[in-house]
Amino acid sequence: MRRSFFLLLALMALCTQAKAQKVAVGTNLLSYANFLTTNIDISYAVAKNWSVYIQGKYNPWTFKENQPAQEHMQNRQLTFAAGTRYYPWHVYTGWWASASAQYTKYNTGGIIKTKTWEGEVYGISLGAGYSWLLNKHLNMDFGIGLLVGPNKYITYACPECGRMDEGKQKKIYVGPNELLVKLSYLF
Repeated sequence: MRRSFFLLLALMALCTQAKAQKVAVGTNLLSYANFLTTNIDISYAVAKNWSVYIQGKYNPWTFKENQPAQEHMQNRQLTFAAGTRYYPWHVYTGWWASASAQYTKYNTGGIIKTKTWEGEVYGISLGAGYSWLLNKHLNMDFGIGLLVGPNKYITYACPECGRMDEGKQKKIYVGPNELLVKLSYLF
């Protein structure tokens, strides 16, 4: 998976000539509602109906740090994804379907229960959505994604205590990956 990610980065770097409406830089606005998760998505149109993209998300925050350990809330993550989108009509407009390879390292807990899960998940993400052209340079994308892949994690009794509830676990994750309301600038 790492080789595929770096190969995609190299291919995008070779595309040095940016023409009108070929490059898009965007951010998922809903990610900021997820405990201030910062994110960026860079996309390049490689054909009339196809684009390739790389995406990154980062959240280092723990909330209620001055409270007792049982009250800490966090949804920390570091995510990288590389993939492609297919647009039946024209790139960056209308309906689309996507596929990507994704890796996420996470530490989440204290939100609903005091338990905390720390681990990593990687796999294939499939998505679909709609791109709404606001003007020549702005797009609003709406979409949803599903991730399938191995999830290795440890469950702790609370965010700070370090007491394991269960040993190391490994399960196949099949579930929602992303809810997308993305604002993009097109070059």
